Amino acid sequence: MPQVAIFPDIHLRSEHADRIASELREAVSGLGDRPDHAFVLGDLIQEADDPDVDAAHVETVREVFDDAPFPTTYLLGNHDVENLGHDRLSDLLDQDQFYGTCEVGGQAVVFLDSTHTRAAGARGELGSDQREWLDRALADRPGSLVLCHHPFGNFDLSGNVWFSEYPERAYLYDRKEALRLLDDADARGTISGHIHQSGFSTFHGMSHVSVNAFSKETPEKAFTGTYGVVTIGDGIDVDVRVRDRTETSFVVD
Repeated sequence: MPQVAIFPDIHLRSEHADRIASELREAVSGLGDRPDHAFVLGDLIQEADDPDVDAAHVETVREVFDDAPFPTTYLLGNHDVENLGHDRLSDLLDQDQFYGTCEVGGQAVVFLDSTHTRAAGARGELGSDQREWLDRALADRPGSLVLCHHPFGNFDLSGNVWFSEYPERAYLYDRKEALRLLDDADARGTISGHIHQSGFSTFHGMSHVSVNAFSKETPEKAFTGTYGVVTIGDGIDVDVRVRDRTETSFVVD
């Protein structure tokens, strides 16, 4: 069955750059040629004070995936665009835009760019132009699997060190409008990162999975090595792994 690898919230940064890059390379190489596609779900980096340092860290992440035998698509997160504009990130990652569609083993996948935000801080937004595009894309591809940095589902953030006090920063500013589009198109479900915890929720009649951060789960837990392997069949199985060990699994749809 077709498989997709999901790498959320790598947060490459100067403090732990060598370890994160090494562990990322080990995780990617450990997949062999089994995945049909990989998606990096945003926050490739933790921004520095210098945009050139950020650019170098983005390039480090890209170099790891350039060596993989499967194609990789990059989504953006709030940390990626703190100092680097979309144009520069497009050049660094050799990717024309950060939302679009692809097909993996007969399954339509829609990936979104939630960094077009009017709000301060970590909160995301698709924006009206992207929502109009999403409406058309989903109409052409009913039953899509939707990937985004910011989550669509509701997750229990009560113990979350990053978002428990300000849960609005965990989600999309225009989540209500976007969810309506997914609901109308009978999307199979969504997979996201951003909130630094793994979880499952059913919201608006569809399944939503969040995968914990590859790095920086909490300030005290600088590294986890977490990523996801998605197996596509009659259902969509999401295995949350640390190295070659499956920690938990969820079923979408």
